[in-house]
Amino acid sequence: MKCIICNQEKEDDELSSEHIIPESAGSSFTINCVCKECNNRLGQTIDKKFLDNKLVKFYLYSYDIKNKKGRFPKFWNTLLAKDNPKIKAIPQYNFRNNKFEGWKYKSVLLNNNSNMELIFDSSENIEDVLKEFDLPDEVLEEIINKHNSGDYVQKNHNLDLRYGSSREDLFFEAIKIAYEYAYHILGEEYLLDSFASEFQEILLNPDKFSIKEIKKYFINYDFGESKFKDTLHDLNMIRFENSIVVNINLFDCFNFCVEVSKNLNLFPQDIIVSFLLIGKDTTFDEYNIDVNFMDIDFFKRFRDIEVKDNIFKY
Repeated sequence: MKCIICNQEKEDDELSSEHIIPESAGSSFTINCVCKECNNRLGQTIDKKFLDNKLVKFYLYSYDIKNKKGRFPKFWNTLLAKDNPKIKAIPQYNFRNNKFEGWKYKSVLLNNNSNMELIFDSSENIEDVLKEFDLPDEVLEEIINKHNSGDYVQKNHNLDLRYGSSREDLFFEAIKIAYEYAYHILGEEYLLDSFASEFQEILLNPDKFSIKEIKKYFINYDFGESKFKDTLHDLNMIRFENSIVVNINLFDCFNFCVEVSKNLNLFPQDIIVSFLLIGKDTTFDEYNIDVNFMDIDFFKRFRDIEVKDNIFKY
C-alpha cells in the first residue's frame, strides 16, 4: 500500500504505527499507513515542535502525562550552580500553585583546589547527606560546623519565570491530525483529493510553509472546553456547508476546525458525524452517528446533558 505522507508504494514491513495524536500527548490511537521514514520525520518535525511548545508542556504537566521514556516534561533547562560546570541545579517551579520553590541540587562533595565544597538540597538534613560519603570524622565535623555557622559561599541565580510560546506549532500539528483522521474515516479514495495532496506537501516540508499559508484551511480555532466529560482529546468529522471538516479538541482546551475536502461524496451518506474520543487514561472510543443512532453510553459523555428514561435534557 501507499504511505499517506510521501505517497510512495511500501511493503508491509516498511510501514509503522502512527499516532494521529502523539503518544507523548496521551493518545494510544494509531493508524498503520505511514512508512517508518515518514513516521520518524513527523516525530522530529511536526510532533517534536508541538510537544516542546511551552503551552503544551503546561497541559502535559497538568494532566500528569509522561513521555515515551516515562518522564514528565521539563520547563527549564538545567542551570549551573556555584560557577562549576560539574555541579548543576534545577529550578523547582510548581505550576499547580504558581510558586517558585527554590533549587534542587544533587548531593555531591567536590574537591576543588584542595577545598571541599558541599552542595545539597536545602530541605535535606546535612548529617543525612554526609552519610553518603566515606569521610574522616574530623572532615565531617568541619563541614557540619561550617554549614551551621553559615561559613560557606552560595551563588544565587535569578530565574525569569516568563516564557514565550508560539501557537504556530499547534496549527501544524492540527493539520497533521486532521489529515490523518480524514484518511482514517474516508479511506484511500481521499488520497486523490486535492486537499490531501496539499497536506502531504505541508507535512513533508513544514519549514517551507508559513503560518499564514496554512491558516486558509482553518475555518475556526479558539480556546474552550470540550463538549465531552472525562475526555483528554476528541476529534469528529462532519459535513459543514459545502465542505468536510475535522473538529479537533486537544487537552480540553485547544479547538480547531480544519477543512479537509470539498468533495461531499467522500463522506458516507448514512453517517451524520464520526467521533474519536481519547480518555485521560489514553484509551479511546470511536462512534459513527447515523440517523438511527441512539446510544445512552455515548450521550452520557456529553457535558450538561441529563439522561433519564432515555430522554436527553440539554
